[in-house]
Amino acid sequence: MRAPIRRSLHRQALVLGGDRELVMFSALGAFLTALGGFSLISALCGLVFWLIALYWLRKWAKKDPLMRHVWLRHIKQQDSYSAKTPLFHRGPVQAGPWGRGWSRA
Repeated sequence: MRAPIRRSLHRQALVLGGDRELVMFSALGAFLTALGGFSLISALCGLVFWLIALYWLRKWAKKDPLMRHVWLRHIKQQDSYSAKTPLFHRGPVQAGPWGRGWSRA
């Protein structure tokens, strides 16, 4: 007999369709922006900022709920796995003129 795996045990914690921590952090930033200016314009700027951030975070979470972790790993490993070749790279190894041995192009 197989035990059922409940969806609630392996599903990501999303709030308003986006990653929980990022949505809450963007809401905090928007709230501080709105509260910091003590004016209607700053309140509207905070609301617009939060709505735009929420839109992109929901789109991001729909693509991949673990995208935040992937992006953070990418940023950490960017120096280790650069997209450029090393300074003294000599090029790929190819076969010699008669198909025997190795020579560099």
